[in-house]
Amino acid sequence: MDEALTAADYAAAERVAESGLDCARKSRDKDLITRAAARSKEVSQLATAYIQARAAFERLQTDPQDAASHLVVGKFLCFAKGDWPEGLKHLVQGSDEELATLAKEDEEGQSNSETWARLGDGWLQFSKKAAASEKAGGELRAAFWYRKALPTLAGLNRVKVEKALESLPKAESLAATEPAQESTKPPTRNTPTTKPMEPRLIGSWKLTYGGGAIRNYQFDGRGNVFFVELQQTGRLARRGDDLLLDFGDGKLERLRIVDGAVLVDHYDPASRYPDSPTLTGRAEPAP
Repeated sequence: MDEALTAADYAAAERVAESGLDCARKSRDKDLITRAAARSKEVSQLATAYIQARAAFERLQTDPQDAASHLVVGKFLCFAKGDWPEGLKHLVQGSDEELATLAKEDEEGQSNSETWARLGDGWLQFSKKAAASEKAGGELRAAFWYRKALPTLAGLNRVKVEKALESLPKAESLAATEPAQESTKPPTRNTPTTKPMEPRLIGSWKLTYGGGAIRNYQFDGRGNVFFVELQQTGRLARRGDDLLLDFGDGKLERLRIVDGAVLVDHYDPASRYPDSPTLTGRAEPAP
């Protein structure tokens, strides 16, 4: 289902979600049923949003100035797909003037911590009055700008941002704990050790697989990685010379930094590591 969502095959994702819910019901496990039902509902909402966005996108082919269509497409890309670079371009041209102003400020990015903190404030305020399907996306964007601003803030400004991050569950999960201290023993290929993450990875990255599927990751500098589309948090760890990303879903990704880009080998299941990746991809920095 996750792979179908990543590839924007929402019809297939819905079929798998319904099948999963049916299996959960047969298990009579109440917790499993609840989680499967929630996931199925989420996939159904995404499928509906995709249909609306596709129709709006088609209208833009004949009327590039249609502000209402820009708004629909922009909201889908930002809040459903996590594709902020493309989504912001549409929100700026959208019919919601307040959101368009915020999107323009976000798109410009600015260059100082105080402005980044104000962008966090803007998205947090947006999320408080946003529709349920947009709330999580607004919170994620607020947390992104707050985390970007935090390292260089001091005094009351720092306290304010730290307090704001406490109200954002997605931000809390990203800053859970410091990685364990590096072992004094030399690592072996089969013994993972946790190290501070490679500094060049901090921030947002857009991963494109060979088949065209896209994922958006956010690296927080403490070994935590947030998978935007599925709202999952994973961990980075070293295994010998390899940097591995594990979301606890039975899969594994190996990351290699080459010439400013990140090359990714995807293993499904994880037992295929290290010799038989299922997919390969390339990640580039994203705003």
